[in-house]
Amino acid sequence: MSERLLLQGISVDVKVGVYDWERESTQVLRVDLEMPIDATRAAQSDNVAETVDYAAVIEDMRAMLVKKEYKLVETIAVEIADRVMQQFWLKQIKVSVSKKPPIEGLENAVVVIDRF
Repeated sequence: MSERLLLQGISVDVKVGVYDWERESTQVLRVDLEMPIDATRAAQSDNVAETVDYAAVIEDMRAMLVKKEYKLVETIAVEIADRVMQQFWLKQIKVSVSKKPPIEGLENAVVVIDRF
């Protein structure tokens, strides 16, 4: 990826956790996305239609995640990668999802998915 769009620190509220009590309410996860773009073409036209509309990406991702509960952050990361690639016609994506796990002394658990 020589020209890319980075979306960092996207907050999403998701019911996630291995234990039933973890899924009783939503938890805030942090999602980072890295996607290839043709920045030169988009800059020449100055038109969002020539690039990835990141507001649409975030809206679509959040809408997908509120529809169900998850046990694993891995599942969330894979589903985000697959969904965004399909909906926005991308050939590659990098997705990072981080969660504050219920383990004392562990700040974050992060899953990174690279799709080519």
